[in-house]
Amino acid sequence: MMERVTNDFGGSRAARQIHAMYATRLMTEIYHLVQPGGHHTLCGLRISRVTSERKSNTLQLVNELPAKVTICKHCERIQGQENNLAADLRGSNADL
Repeated sequence: MMERVTNDFGGSRAARQIHAMYATRLMTEIYHLVQPGGHHTLCGLRISRVTSERKSNTLQLVNELPAKVTICKHCERIQGQENNLAADLRGSNADL
């Protein structure tokens, strides 16, 4: 998921909005999670800046997932590792 913080010009700095961003090849039934910045997936694939409505082999950003798609196993594993690390950090900070 990508986290965006509103700036001082657009509102409160303390307000945080989380926007899920996904990337997919329209020819496949697999989607990827996108790193902050929107240029690469969690598993390291580069996302095309060219958007096309027809089915192609380029990895494109999408706001919503099509029906019946599966998460990339590598993105899923990396996300799980990041979530575990975040949980461990929260637990160690509670001990302070």
